[in-house]
Amino acid sequence: MEHLLKTLMEALGPSGSEVPVRTIIMKEIKPYVDELSVDKFGNLIAHKKGTGKGEKVVFVAHMDEIALMVKSVEDNGQMRISTVGGISPVTLVGQLVAVLDRNGKQ
Repeated sequence: MEHLLKTLMEALGPSGSEVPVRTIIMKEIKPYVDELSVDKFGNLIAHKKGTGKGEKVVFVAHMDEIALMVKSVEDNGQMRISTVGGISPVTLVGQLVAVLDRNGKQ
């Protein structure tokens, strides 16, 4: 479990680029579900058939994370950014960030 949590926390999944996180989750839950699919919005849908005697249960969770978007790059290499999700720019001072290209590659 500790390894799985570490793997999920280290996976990069900004809004709109959740494929790495979804891939990990799919691999982990596949042995436990009857059906696994991804809809046109990128949502992962897993279905486990029940006995029909108990209550139906649904688990819903976010796969994405708050992020920053590079708006422009200055001649000196400095990046102008905007936020994606609920993040306060004040919390960014001195923080390390990973930069992904348009294809989600670091």
